[in-house]
Amino acid sequence: MSINDCCCCKQSNSKYINSLSDDAIIVDSYNGYNFSFYYFYEDVFYLYNGVQYMRLPILENRKGEKFVILWDDLHNPIHVKYNLFKWERELM
Repeated sequence: MSINDCCCCKQSNSKYINSLSDDAIIVDSYNGYNFSFYYFYEDVFYLYNGVQYMRLPILENRKGEKFVILWDDLHNPIHVKYNLFKWERELM
């Protein structure tokens, strides 16, 4: 899977905002993976493209678990599950 094949990277379905609150959480790690330019705010993940913040779509697996796909610093797609991310960050 390449970054161009990822559903979260198709600009036609993406929503952009110009800024995030200072309360946004920098997502620099998850389950042993490292990331750059990702943020989490009000239960939504964002990717900063250098100009704007792109809202990432929330996906659901067969078990009903919510997740997003983030690209780690080694350019691998990582499924970030909401429940595990929130548990790691003590948000639940």
